[in-house]
Amino acid sequence: MMRQGILLLVLFLGLFSANHVTATAYFVNKQGSDTFSGRYADEAFLTVQRGLDVLEAGDTLTIGPGEYAESVEREDLGSLAVDTVIRAEFPGTVFLRGDVPAPDFKPVAGYRFVYAAPFAQTPQSVFEHNHLRVLFPKANVSELEFEPGFFHYDAEQQMLYISNRNFSGPEQGRYTISITDTHGFALKRAKRVLIEGISTSGFHPGWGILLTDPEQCVVRDCRSYLNTGGIQLGPDSDVIGDPAGSNNLIDNCTCYGNSFGGIVRYGANNDTIQNCYTYKNIKEGSEHFGIMHYSTMHGALQLKNNRSWGIIMSFL
Repeated sequence: MMRQGILLLVLFLGLFSANHVTATAYFVNKQGSDTFSGRYADEAFLTVQRGLDVLEAGDTLTIGPGEYAESVEREDLGSLAVDTVIRAEFPGTVFLRGDVPAPDFKPVAGYRFVYAAPFAQTPQSVFEHNHLRVLFPKANVSELEFEPGFFHYDAEQQMLYISNRNFSGPEQGRYTISITDTHGFALKRAKRVLIEGISTSGFHPGWGILLTDPEQCVVRDCRSYLNTGGIQLGPDSDVIGDPAGSNNLIDNCTCYGNSFGGIVRYGANNDTIQNCYTYKNIKEGSEHFGIMHYSTMHGALQLKNNRSWGIIMSFL
């Protein structure tokens, strides 16, 4: 009888061990180093990407306050058996940025409304923060005089030209320049991952937060502004209409000043978007949205207690 009991105990411990996921806490902050262990706040990593790289299912990554000039991505993170958490230490204090401050612009001789500044990197877009506008490129400088609210970049001369929509001088506003052509925070095929309290800005033509083919993921208390789009959940392919994950939640997020849309779900399947705010997601002469669904619905999409304004075309 005792031998049988021991065998049962060994079997139980084996099954428990097979299903048990060991959770580890990791940290990122501006005082850290990617050569550190990341296991404690005083041994934190320096970059968010390094923190994402080491995560396993069930782990928690806590990110300290500050601006992080990086775009991050990860594939196949998480498991449906356990929560995997990526969180700001203090919600709203963690910023992933794809832009840099603009140089000082000076008037261009021969033009009334065109201003220029040296700039050594190829700009993806120019952001006008005071009006929450994305400036798009034009083929030559002359067009800026007669169609304001755009920019032109002379790569040979490494000179950036802009004109304001209201013909005012650049000293009347604040500008930053997108220098990356990818997304801010991107997860592919994530499972039961919680993203909490993170802000993204300056990613154009990318999205602030992009989850492709996510399962049971949560995006909560996040902010995304002045990107192509704020938050997108969609398929892990270029084919709109393909399966795109299921049972996800976007909760209490704010998206504004993006040129295409605030929050977009492609191919919903039992998902929920709730308690969110979207506003002034605007691009002249093109579609722009607050909260929208697009393509085949594989299951229900619940929209609850959301607010959207300052947008001409909204599918909220």
